[in-house]
Amino acid sequence: MGKAIQEELNLSKVQVNELSEDNEKLSISNMYRSLKGFCSFETFKESRKVKVSETEVSNIEKSEKRKAALVAEVKTCLDADKDVDRSSLHEMKDSIIIIALRVRHWHVDHAVQTLKGFAKFRHSQEWSLITRSNPSVLSTNMQYVLPYTDIQGRKAVVVRYGALNLKYGTVKDYQQMTQFCLERAMESSPEAQRNGVVMLLDFSGCGFSMLKQGTIGDAKRGLNMFRFFPFKCKMCYMINTNRLIRATIKSLSMLSTAAVRKKVVYVSSDYRELHDVFSPNGLTNDYGGKLGEEWKSSWFKQSNTKPV
Repeated sequence: MGKAIQEELNLSKVQVNELSEDNEKLSISNMYRSLKGFCSFETFKESRKVKVSETEVSNIEKSEKRKAALVAEVKTCLDADKDVDRSSLHEMKDSIIIIALRVRHWHVDHAVQTLKGFAKFRHSQEWSLITRSNPSVLSTNMQYVLPYTDIQGRKAVVVRYGALNLKYGTVKDYQQMTQFCLERAMESSPEAQRNGVVMLLDFSGCGFSMLKQGTIGDAKRGLNMFRFFPFKCKMCYMINTNRLIRATIKSLSMLSTAAVRKKVVYVSSDYRELHDVFSPNGLTNDYGGKLGEEWKSSWFKQSNTKPV
């Protein structure tokens, strides 16, 4: 009995230490120290070397009966898994399962593992599996989904970190709305699910003062919400990075795999890297495109009237 109590006390100390660290304000040094273990990003396909038959995938896509059978098989696997929270199963709509299957090339076991991680992460944050819009946060236009794809048919989600305003919500609220945007991008079409998503991360107006608004826990959540979301991130365009931010990103990215580092593109001040892959009609005027404030307002209104 004494040993069991001691083990429980030791576990409590670890939990208290982790909570204390998560509440610690961000700085360059503690971010590097605490997030080292979170930067060894591998995509699901890279880590498991999935070999895909394009013919088989095409046949599944053409057959509603086969898709329904695979969805049912995923549900059976999740229902039999004791590690899956029961409340998550009730939220697990067919549309979410289809996305995971399509992202994992209709491989049931891989889709199940993806959904388990996704559900566990959302449950840990007290977030539902389907995100509802937060009008206050979305009104800042910190994040949005561009209306057209790039030249490779990939949807694009823009995140403008300099627009963070804690008057309208917490850092966690803003992160949840980034998830909302990813859901919007992924649900837009089967092509988006197959081709993947590109991220446009804009650091204009970011500095030490912006960094201090977050905590280690916020940074961990920000990384994990991408790790566990069922999507393929094909490219990250880093926009308006000053020397400090670029050095920090490059330093942290050295902890990741070569495959991930190839997905990071630093955008020039004339945004030519974006113009190479996006039509002017598909970019906002912030980046030399033709979409203005009127479009941003229409995106915001649409995202608050159309149910997820």
